Amino acid sequence: MVIFACEKCKYTDLLEESSEKSCPRCGSRMISLGIASSDWNMMDEGQKESRINEIVKALEPDVPLYDENDFSNAEPDAKDSCEECSDITDKPTINTTKDYSVGKKIKKVELVKKTVAVESKNPGRDNQKGYSYKTFMKRNRPHTKPAIKPGAVLVIVMIVCVLFALRSQYNAKNTGSISNVQPDTSITNPDLDASSTKNDQKDVYEFKNCLYYDSLDDRDKEVYQIAYDLVMHKDESGYDRTLSMDSFEYGERENSFFPIIHAMLSDHPELFYLQSNGRKFGIRTVTMGSICTVTFSLGEGEPDENERIARFERATQDFMSDIDLNATDPEIEMQIHDKLINLVTYDYELLARDHDTGDLGYTAYGALVEDSMGLKNRAVCGGYAQAFQYLLQQAGIEAAYVTGYADSESGTLSEQGSHAWNIVKLDGEWYEVDSCWDDIDPPPDAPDKDFYKIIQYEQPQYYNATHHWYNRTTDEMRLLPEENTVITVQQGNVIHEFRPCAKSTHQRKKEKTDEGYDIFAYLNEFLPQATGTKYAL
Repeated sequence: MVIFACEKCKYTDLLEESSEKSCPRCGSRMISLGIASSDWNMMDEGQKESRINEIVKALEPDVPLYDENDFSNAEPDAKDSCEECSDITDKPTINTTKDYSVGKKIKKVELVKKTVAVESKNPGRDNQKGYSYKTFMKRNRPHTKPAIKPGAVLVIVMIVCVLFALRSQYNAKNTGSISNVQPDTSITNPDLDASSTKNDQKDVYEFKNCLYYDSLDDRDKEVYQIAYDLVMHKDESGYDRTLSMDSFEYGERENSFFPIIHAMLSDHPELFYLQSNGRKFGIRTVTMGSICTVTFSLGEGEPDENERIARFERATQDFMSDIDLNATDPEIEMQIHDKLINLVTYDYELLARDHDTGDLGYTAYGALVEDSMGLKNRAVCGGYAQAFQYLLQQAGIEAAYVTGYADSESGTLSEQGSHAWNIVKLDGEWYEVDSCWDDIDPPPDAPDKDFYKIIQYEQPQYYNATHHWYNRTTDEMRLLPEENTVITVQQGNVIHEFRPCAKSTHQRKKEKTDEGYDIFAYLNEFLPQATGTKYAL
């Protein structure tokens, strides 16, 4: 599909190359500009107007096709401004701007007196474009196709050749893959012109071991890339990214933009600062004619954001420093799992704060550094799962974040407690792991905390208990008995029996009334079933 323009009123639309369509505004012929929408979106307003004028001028006939003083059959809103009908040109079509940021509302943008001020988030790029709605074309007259002058044909051919050459040059600079890039690494194309605007600079990213990215189609991957690119340019004031599409395509895709952003965040636990009370994504849509322009942006971060990022990176390096990366993937997984549950303490204090979901204890940062209250290596289930996923990714092992219900009392989801855990890919097969429930930590009000130190010496029951939810199939996780995890400890003449792993269930399930159900349902469609048994304990 390419951009077409009306030969009279300059209205633009996205049509098939072979289309023969009349202008919906004035009835005139729509002329192909010979340029795809992706290239059209990269042009500024001056370039667009120049492009339209060149094509229309080349096709302009010697004799006018209309009487500029004849308004007898024109639409009421197509007449020029005059005293009697000034209200028509003063109140043209209102284009709605939608903002999906939580708690924000954007006022409607009105095109007043045939001119609209286009708001730009990039300083120095603000501009105005006039939109004229008058026309002198009679809607009931036949479309006369003027003969094209031989010179015009030559001009058109030359213009098309130049455009294709420019497009080929652009594509050559902005395509290709970068090898050996970790999921949290950005690569900037060095061939890009340093003088180009922010929106024109398109960094190239390769995402490895990212389940959701690999599951998306090319169209949705573009939105994923845009969201990630915004994060990589988070410290550049006014940086945003845009997509343009016809209204039909926008209607199909509108409700998928934020779920795709959540998919990107689920692939990248290192972006913990986007999951706490920090930055928020915003999406605005402006519709002009049949073209919708969607602008993606990222809000301001917290003052200590970069300091936290640096601390997180140091903590990750420290954690991985004694992991033997020359071992097999199952051996590496075991090393990371065991070290993680020894390092992290379950955040009972956060649990008591009525599930403050903006706390860092829900993120990998809480597990590897500290929660929002400054408690070291404290996290709830989400923090354990994201840390485990990210550490495995650093070792080149694919893992993903899973959410649903879990119940350790009856195994029937009677409490319907929201929970998070992981799936891990080993030798092409998936396994489910819950490092949080494998961590046997005494609660703050435990009457005898020394007892928890004693049970560590009870083998193999203690080992079984700390690997009870480790490398299981999805079916096993749905109903898991306590098995050989009952720990008995004798103190004097008293035998104590400790049951850390009561019958339990983990299910990828949410009720439609739950907050965030739509995101859960979207992401859950991409999660594979865990069927691996080779590396089960």
